[in-house]
Amino acid sequence: MIVNNAKTQETNINPFLIKIIAKSYHWNKLIEEGKAESSRDIQRLEGHNNNNYVKEILRLKFLAPVIVEAILNGTQPIDLTADKLRKIKTFDWKEQKRLLNF
Repeated sequence: MIVNNAKTQETNINPFLIKIIAKSYHWNKLIEEGKAESSRDIQRLEGHNNNNYVKEILRLKFLAPVIVEAILNGTQPIDLTADKLRKIKTFDWKEQKRLLNF
């Protein structure tokens, strides 16, 4: 339970959502450190057969901090799924929050 402004809020920690956020940060770090040059390199390193999936996960590093924080705390909207996250193509934080019901 998280107490927020005297309101009790249920938590729903979703290990899968946390895992894909962590994967995004890890894969981006591989690129930043020069261990991979592109999504294709990550695709080969990680053994994925779908480069579009890799690109979608890479974009998650650019989610609004409040979205990432909510996912890590388990306070994300109940209807938030990995598919919804992966479909986010905008880097505009306000728009991300609108699209994901934050």
